[in-house]
Amino acid sequence: MDKFKYHLPLYRQQQMIQDAGIYLPRSTLSNWVIRAGEILRPIYKELLESIKESRIISMDEVPVGVGSSEGGGIKKSYIWPMYGDKDEVGFVYSDSRGSKHIE
Repeated sequence: MDKFKYHLPLYRQQQMIQDAGIYLPRSTLSNWVIRAGEILRPIYKELLESIKESRIISMDEVPVGVGSSEGGGIKKSYIWPMYGDKDEVGFVYSDSRGSKHIE
């Protein structure tokens, strides 16, 4: 919840957990996030397929800045929220505006 709903970075979560007396490496937290994404991928794909079957699809392009851990500054990426006629919402992320990413 803290990462995805409240946008709390993992390093801050690690600090909070450590303040509670529990040592948990940030790499463990990162691996849990990656694993959760892997587990949820089939549901995500089915959601997007269901939205694509809609008679009407609403879609928007939202530019977002993504930071670089190597000090390379902010890189521009894009998120496309999609809304289908079954009240479903899905999000597509890409580092470019190429049409292949939203098709």
